[in-house]
Amino acid sequence: MRPLPYDQKQLLRRELEDRAAALRLDTLREREESAEYPGLVGEAPDDADRAAASAIRDLNHAEMARTLAELRAIERTLLQLERDDFGRCIDCGDGIAFARLRLNPTARRCTDCQRRRERLYADRDRPAAAAEERL
Repeated sequence: MRPLPYDQKQLLRRELEDRAAALRLDTLREREESAEYPGLVGEAPDDADRAAASAIRDLNHAEMARTLAELRAIERTLLQLERDDFGRCIDCGDGIAFARLRLNPTARRCTDCQRRRERLYADRDRPAAAAEERL
């Protein structure tokens, strides 16, 4: 496989940098919102208020973790973008279609290998599936 042309790499770079900037802004907003949560409960919260505040805080933490994971993937991709082997599948070594990279610039597998991986590991993280396997 030939390396991606310069113009395609530059397009991906701009899109990744724009997405990273948007995620950083989201992270700042999420931090500001989480600082406001104690005020939502008030001075004398009851059990329902505490539960609601806890649920909001947990949801915010999950969103923050997802955002940070995406930022890490973007940063990794930006570093790899300079290498000649960027755009190659980590499983089979074939090229990842540029259309796929446009949709998901952090993709590390070609469509066929990604489908295969999803079929193989689809139930791995589902507790019910794991429990069924033990029976």
